[in-house]
Amino acid sequence: MVVSSDAQDIAVHLCALWRVHYRFEGPGLADLSQSRVMLKPVSGPMFSQIAGPTEGEILLPPGKYTLAVSSPGAKQSDVVFDVVDHDVTLEPILLAAGIAQFYGHAPPPLSDVASVNTGAFSSAQLRGKWVLIYFWGYWCAPCVNEGLPKLARFYDQNLSYRKRFEILAVHENGVAGRITAEELKEKLASLEKQKYGRALPFPVLLDRSGDIIRTWGISAYPTTAIINPQGILIRGDLGTLANQLDLR
Repeated sequence: MVVSSDAQDIAVHLCALWRVHYRFEGPGLADLSQSRVMLKPVSGPMFSQIAGPTEGEILLPPGKYTLAVSSPGAKQSDVVFDVVDHDVTLEPILLAAGIAQFYGHAPPPLSDVASVNTGAFSSAQLRGKWVLIYFWGYWCAPCVNEGLPKLARFYDQNLSYRKRFEILAVHENGVAGRITAEELKEKLASLEKQKYGRALPFPVLLDRSGDIIRTWGISAYPTTAIINPQGILIRGDLGTLANQLDLR
């Protein structure tokens, strides 16, 4: 089909779209929030990210495609498949367990962290409290534009409950290049001045070596984890913390 315009002729090629059914599997896997799954033609740039449920369908024209899969605690692996002239059902794709493997158990320790905005940090001060851990990066727009301000508001609005909970913002170290505690202090100060108009009220910690991120199996930002007063990791977010503190 050729569409004419005053400037030039535009060729439009029509082709059939075929259903590609995918399914991801892994211990404790509930959704794809902890994994990065990018879709692209083998010979072209990435054009979509698969998120949400672990099973679904996408419509694609004929061609050769790659799913670039980066799951927690694992190197990126590629799943290559062809779409020819019929629907396709991919073999189940295994994802590493990541943080889900610790749900219902004690998580790895928060060791080798640098305190960025408060005094020296000790995990002993968390005993007997509900603890929300927010894994983030200064380069992550949802983290700095939505997550951190929301956590700050919650912190301020519930000062009378402070003996029962704590919030920790743990900054990754490696995705956007290595960063020192001093460099992160500067970036945090800039965020606080330009975006928040105030200092963040909860501890901001830097994962010095990147070992915390690797050990916990964090590959998506932001990622939220909840530790209960008994030291057990549970699946949840800020709403979970509010419910546990009877703030709703």
